Amino acid sequence: VEQGEMRVAAQQERLPLAEDAYADAQDEVSRQRNDLAQADKRLQVLMHGISHDLRAPLRAIDGFAARLSRQLGTDADAAALDTLARISATSMRMGQLMDGMLELARAGRIELRPMRVDVSMLADWCAAELQDADPGREAVIEVQQGLEVIGDERLLKTLLAQLMRNAWRF
Repeated sequence: VEQGEMRVAAQQERLPLAEDAYADAQDEVSRQRNDLAQADKRLQVLMHGISHDLRAPLRAIDGFAARLSRQLGTDADAAALDTLARISATSMRMGQLMDGMLELARAGRIELRPMRVDVSMLADWCAAELQDADPGREAVIEVQQGLEVIGDERLLKTLLAQLMRNAWRF
Protein backbone atom coordinates (compact mmCIF):
# COMPACT_ATOMS: atom_id res chain seq x y z
CA VAL A 1 0.00 0.00 0.00
CA GLU A 2 2.86 2.33 0.85
CA GLN A 3 4.43 1.97 -2.61
CA GLY A 4 1.08 2.77 -4.24
CA GLU A 5 0.74 5.89 -2.11
CA MET A 6 4.25 6.96 -3.10
CA ARG A 7 3.38 6.55 -6.80
CA VAL A 8 0.20 8.57 -6.39
CA ALA A 9 2.14 11.30 -4.56
CA ALA A 10 4.79 11.36 -7.32
CA GLN A 11 2.10 11.61 -9.99
CA GLN A 12 0.37 14.40 -8.10
CA GLU A 13 3.66 16.31 -8.01
CA ARG A 14 4.04 15.95 -11.79
CA LEU A 15 0.42 16.90 -12.52
CA PRO A 16 0.99 20.70 -12.34
CA LEU A 17 3.93 20.31 -14.74
CA ALA A 18 1.77 18.37 -17.18
CA GLU A 19 -1.02 20.94 -16.88
CA ASP A 20 1.46 23.74 -17.56
CA ALA A 21 2.85 21.89 -20.58
CA TYR A 22 -0.69 21.33 -21.86
CA ALA A 23 -1.57 25.02 -21.41
CA ASP A 24 1.65 26.02 -23.18
CA ALA A 25 0.83 23.69 -26.07
CA GLN A 26 -2.68 25.14 -26.35
CA ASP A 27 -1.24 28.67 -26.38
CA GLU A 28 1.20 27.67 -29.12
CA VAL A 29 -1.58 26.13 -31.24
CA SER A 30 -3.66 29.26 -30.77
CA ARG A 31 -0.73 31.46 -31.79
CA GLN A 32 -0.03 29.34 -34.85
CA ARG A 33 -3.71 29.46 -35.90
CA ASN A 34 -3.66 33.23 -35.55
CA ASP A 35 -0.43 33.46 -37.57
CA LEU A 36 -1.96 31.23 -40.25
CA ALA A 37 -5.12 33.35 -40.41
CA GLN A 38 -3.02 36.52 -40.77
CA ALA A 39 -0.90 34.94 -43.51
CA ASP A 40 -4.06 33.81 -45.29
CA LYS A 41 -5.46 37.35 -45.15
CA ARG A 42 -2.25 38.76 -46.60
CA LEU A 43 -2.32 36.16 -49.36
CA GLN A 44 -5.93 37.00 -50.21
CA VAL A 45 -5.14 40.72 -50.42
CA LEU A 46 -2.08 40.00 -52.56
CA MET A 47 -3.99 37.75 -54.94
CA HIS A 48 -6.83 40.22 -55.36
CA GLY A 49 -4.34 43.05 -55.85
CA ILE A 50 -2.37 41.16 -58.46
CA SER A 51 -5.54 40.16 -60.27
CA HIS A 52 -6.87 43.74 -60.25
CA ASP A 53 -3.54 45.27 -61.27
CA LEU A 54 -3.11 42.82 -64.16
CA ARG A 55 -6.63 43.06 -65.56
CA ALA A 56 -6.36 46.71 -66.69
CA PRO A 57 -3.25 46.19 -68.86
CA LEU A 58 -4.68 42.92 -70.11
CA ARG A 59 -7.90 44.63 -71.22
CA ALA A 60 -5.81 47.33 -72.88
CA ILE A 61 -3.74 44.76 -74.80
CA ASP A 62 -6.88 42.97 -75.94
CA GLY A 63 -8.52 46.28 -76.87
CA PHE A 64 -5.49 47.43 -78.86
CA ALA A 65 -5.36 44.11 -80.71
CA ALA A 66 -9.09 44.29 -81.54
CA ARG A 67 -8.77 47.91 -82.66
CA LEU A 68 -5.79 47.16 -84.85
CA SER A 69 -7.59 44.17 -86.34
CA ARG A 70 -10.60 46.37 -87.19
CA GLN A 71 -8.36 49.04 -88.71
CA LEU A 72 -6.52 46.53 -90.84
CA GLY A 73 -9.73 44.85 -91.89
CA THR A 74 -9.56 42.14 -94.49
CA ASP A 75 -6.74 43.89 -96.33
CA ALA A 76 -4.13 42.71 -93.83
CA ASP A 77 -2.02 39.70 -94.59
CA ALA A 78 -2.91 36.40 -92.95
CA ALA A 79 0.14 36.41 -90.68
CA ALA A 80 -0.78 39.80 -89.16
CA LEU A 81 -4.39 38.75 -88.58
CA ASP A 82 -3.21 35.46 -87.06
CA THR A 83 -0.86 37.32 -84.71
CA LEU A 84 -3.66 39.64 -83.58
CA ALA A 85 -5.97 36.66 -83.02
CA ARG A 86 -3.26 34.97 -80.94
CA ILE A 87 -2.79 38.13 -78.87
CA SER A 88 -6.53 38.21 -78.15
CA ALA A 89 -6.66 34.50 -77.34
CA THR A 90 -3.64 34.78 -75.05
CA SER A 91 -5.08 37.75 -73.18
CA MET A 92 -8.33 35.82 -72.73
CA ARG A 93 -6.33 32.84 -71.42
CA MET A 94 -4.49 35.11 -68.97
CA GLY A 95 -7.85 36.39 -67.72
CA GLN A 96 -8.99 32.81 -67.20
CA LEU A 97 -5.80 32.05 -65.26
CA MET A 98 -6.45 35.03 -63.00
CA ASP A 99 -10.04 33.89 -62.50
CA GLY A 100 -8.72 30.45 -61.58
CA MET A 101 -6.29 31.98 -59.12
CA LEU A 102 -9.10 33.90 -57.42
CA GLU A 103 -11.32 30.83 -57.45
CA LEU A 104 -8.56 28.87 -55.73
CA ALA A 105 -8.17 31.63 -53.15
CA ARG A 106 -11.92 31.54 -52.44
CA ALA A 107 -11.88 27.74 -52.23
CA GLY A 108 -9.37 27.92 -49.40
CA ARG A 109 -11.71 30.12 -47.37
CA ILE A 110 -14.96 28.20 -47.62
CA GLU A 111 -16.12 25.74 -45.05
CA LEU A 112 -15.94 22.15 -46.22
CA ARG A 113 -19.23 20.30 -46.46
CA PRO A 114 -18.35 16.63 -46.78
CA MET A 115 -21.06 14.41 -48.24
CA ARG A 116 -21.45 11.50 -50.63
CA VAL A 117 -20.77 12.87 -54.13
CA ASP A 118 -21.42 11.21 -57.48
CA VAL A 119 -18.13 12.02 -59.22
CA SER A 120 -19.34 10.43 -62.45
CA MET A 121 -22.23 12.88 -62.61
CA LEU A 122 -19.87 15.81 -61.92
CA ALA A 123 -17.54 14.65 -64.70
CA ASP A 124 -20.48 14.30 -67.11
CA TRP A 125 -21.57 17.82 -66.13
CA CYS A 126 -18.09 19.27 -66.74
CA ALA A 127 -17.87 17.46 -70.08
CA ALA A 128 -21.23 18.90 -71.15
CA GLU A 129 -20.07 22.41 -70.18
CA LEU A 130 -16.91 22.00 -72.27
CA GLN A 131 -18.84 20.75 -75.27
CA ASP A 132 -21.44 23.54 -74.93
CA ALA A 133 -18.67 26.15 -74.82
CA ASP A 134 -17.00 24.72 -77.95
CA PRO A 135 -19.72 23.01 -80.01
CA GLY A 136 -17.60 22.86 -83.16
CA ARG A 137 -15.00 20.68 -81.53
CA GLU A 138 -15.39 16.97 -81.96
CA ALA A 139 -14.45 15.06 -78.85
CA VAL A 140 -15.36 11.78 -77.26
CA ILE A 141 -15.39 11.96 -73.49
CA GLU A 142 -15.94 8.68 -71.70
CA VAL A 143 -16.80 8.82 -68.01
CA GLN A 144 -16.85 5.71 -65.86
CA GLN A 145 -20.22 5.55 -64.15
CA GLY A 146 -20.78 4.72 -60.50
CA LEU A 147 -17.83 6.62 -59.04
CA GLU A 148 -18.69 8.05 -55.62
CA VAL A 149 -16.57 9.68 -52.94
CA ILE A 150 -17.04 11.56 -49.71
CA GLY A 151 -16.07 15.19 -50.23
CA ASP A 152 -17.21 18.75 -50.76
CA GLU A 153 -19.25 18.77 -53.97
CA ARG A 154 -18.41 22.41 -54.88
CA LEU A 155 -14.68 21.86 -54.53
CA LEU A 156 -14.79 18.56 -56.37
CA LYS A 157 -16.71 20.23 -59.22
CA THR A 158 -14.11 23.01 -59.35
CA LEU A 159 -11.29 20.45 -59.38
CA LEU A 160 -12.85 18.34 -62.13
CA ALA A 161 -13.72 21.39 -64.22
CA GLN A 162 -10.14 22.65 -64.05
CA LEU A 163 -8.63 19.26 -64.84
CA MET A 164 -10.97 18.71 -67.75
CA ARG A 165 -10.44 22.26 -69.10
CA ASN A 166 -6.69 21.60 -69.07
CA ALA A 167 -7.18 18.30 -70.91
CA TRP A 168 -9.57 20.00 -73.36
CA ARG A 169 -6.97 22.63 -74.23
CA PHE A 170 -4.16 20.19 -74.81
